[in-house]
Amino acid sequence: QELPNGKTAIEIGLKHGDDLQVTPKNMRVNVTMPDGSKIPLDITPQDTSMDIKKQIANKTGMKPAIQILKKDQQELPNGKSALDMGLQDGDDLEVEPKSLT
Repeated sequence: QELPNGKTAIEIGLKHGDDLQVTPKNMRVNVTMPDGSKIPLDITPQDTSMDIKKQIANKTGMKPAIQILKKDQQELPNGKSALDMGLQDGDDLEVEPKSLT
C-alpha cells in the first residue's frame, strides 16, 4: 500500500516497531541483447516481464514473443512484477531469442 503524501506517521497509524517496505518509484536496468549491445531501460516496480519485453521491442524491434528475458542466466517468469521478481535499480538483464524449432 502506498502511503499518502503530506501525512505524518501518527496520522496513518504507524507505530514503533512497524515494518515498512520502501520501493523506488523508478529503476534503471541494463539489458544485454543477443548481439552484445546494451540498452538502458527505465522500469517501475509494478512493470511485468511483458512490460519490459515491450520496452525492449520499442527500442530494438525484437518482438516480445521471441524474447527470453533472463537475470543471472535464469529466465524471468511471465506475469510477475519487477518487484516480485526481485529486480533492483542497476540490475543487468539479458535477452536471448527463442528457438524457432
